[in-house]
Amino acid sequence: MHQFANQYMKLTQKFHPHIPGFCIFVKKDVHNAIGGFDETLILAEDHDYVRRAKKVGKFGYLKSYKIPVSVRRLSQDGRITIALKYIAIELHLIFIGQIRKNIFNYKFGHYLK
Repeated sequence: MHQFANQYMKLTQKFHPHIPGFCIFVKKDVHNAIGGFDETLILAEDHDYVRRAKKVGKFGYLKSYKIPVSVRRLSQDGRITIALKYIAIELHLIFIGQIRKNIFNYKFGHYLK
């Protein structure tokens, strides 16, 4: 699943840039120029951030180091459920736009029990 997502992000980076929020490296002047993250967004605020940052600075993927990620959400919520949810979110972003309401019932903070 991660390999598919990585390939998709690489294929779409020129016209629909994505990057997971935990992996964003940005210069302070770019961050300031775009006004930081849009905190009115419920989901995909990291994708919005990168899309806006790309207009001001360079955008690319770090290829020299693989960053391990947690599969906690995949294990707890189910891989198929999460995959379908991410596909629906992606389609919403492409065809409708930004997500300002939790219409996908995406849970936050439920790992903190």
